[in-house]
Amino acid sequence: MGKNEKKRVLILVLFLLCIVLGACNTSDAAQSSTEESGEQYKVMFIPKLIESDFYKQAERGAIDACNEFNCKEAFIGPVEADSVEQAKILEDNINLDWDVIVVAPNDDAAMESVVRRAKNTGKVIFGWSTGEALESVDYVLCPIEYEEQGHQMMEAFAQQMGGEGDYAIITGGLNAAELNAYLDAAEEYQKEFYPEMNLVTPRIGTDEKQQICYEKALEVIQAYPGIKGILGLSAPAGPGIGQAIRDKGLQEELTFVTCSAPNMCKDYLKDGSLDINVIFDPYSVGYAAIYLGKLICEGRGDEIVDGMEIPGLGEISIDGKAVVLSEPVWLTFKNYEQYNIDY
Repeated sequence: MGKNEKKRVLILVLFLLCIVLGACNTSDAAQSSTEESGEQYKVMFIPKLIESDFYKQAERGAIDACNEFNCKEAFIGPVEADSVEQAKILEDNINLDWDVIVVAPNDDAAMESVVRRAKNTGKVIFGWSTGEALESVDYVLCPIEYEEQGHQMMEAFAQQMGGEGDYAIITGGLNAAELNAYLDAAEEYQKEFYPEMNLVTPRIGTDEKQQICYEKALEVIQAYPGIKGILGLSAPAGPGIGQAIRDKGLQEELTFVTCSAPNMCKDYLKDGSLDINVIFDPYSVGYAAIYLGKLICEGRGDEIVDGMEIPGLGEISIDGKAVVLSEPVWLTFKNYEQYNIDY
């Protein structure tokens, strides 16, 4: 072999070697990129109604978690608290490519059959703002423990009422299992610890509408002149009932305790139309749904255990299917600024 031929062979060998090494590096880089990104799971939320500060706050949590854990989310819900419309939304999305669906039913019984069909497609299904009626879910995400929230609400209410007197309850949907779980616990607590208090009328539903909360509060005030307090439960209950008390000038005579969206209630706390808002942060539900849903989709569901830590959220407790994410807070006008409230 001549000198020139040897040179050409050497150049060819070096060229082939560069190609091989380059391909290896590209393959390694691609593999590394895939490992870092992972599959991007899609999570759909169906709230009770889309125009609610509670659910908007939950969506903030979901968005933050998606940015952290490489997922996609969408909130799709009815404009009003309509269980028929909710069921239709879920039905329309059963065969789409959602990996996880999170449902906050207005009426558990109305949603159970369609939730079961969704579960049978292999999707991960979480309940939210629901009791134990939805049997087909993987977990129920609870921003707080239902019984504890009911006890805390009634304790705050009873303290403000002096432990005695007539009262009424104005709630959201009468068939909303989550709200009923809170109120069942509250009424049982009152009967045991504050027997001198008296519920004058069955729970009053408002279909999650602020104007109806306002009107029902006025009806209660007129129908029961000696009433000492109203316990309100739903996002629009705070401003609706608070406005009725303000308009009647009953801030000194009538106790009002609620669980409502804080920013909607701040002015009523300020002028005494509302005494205490026993709150929880729905941000945790949106955030936890993304993280826990991703774990199950990745085949890591066995990591979901009592006392586990969710990065960016903290420790959670699990009892059966119930995942409890935080503790209730008694919010007053005096302590309002101590908390970082943005909903």
